Amino acid sequence: TETRTFGPAAADGSRDGTLAVSFGSAPVGITGTLRLQAGGMGTEVLVELSVKAGVPFVGGKIEKFSAEQIERALGKEEQIIMGRLG
Repeated sequence: TETRTFGPAAADGSRDGTLAVSFGSAPVGITGTLRLQAGGMGTEVLVELSVKAGVPFVGGKIEKFSAEQIERALGKEEQIIMGRLG
């Protein structure tokens, strides 16, 4: 389950928010911050995430693997959005 929450717009139009992702009963969670701001010809989305895996001995490997997958997914999301915008 992914939850994104944004606060009100600042004077410059930017918005700050939070992100939380849970995977049911899996001992892995993602939390982070988001920022929408003007940039170039459109909007920039700045994302900072933290991945935590509560699994003894292999938690670090799970966190690293998860972080790599998230980076790939965000890259793909950016490609799709850019494709739609032309």
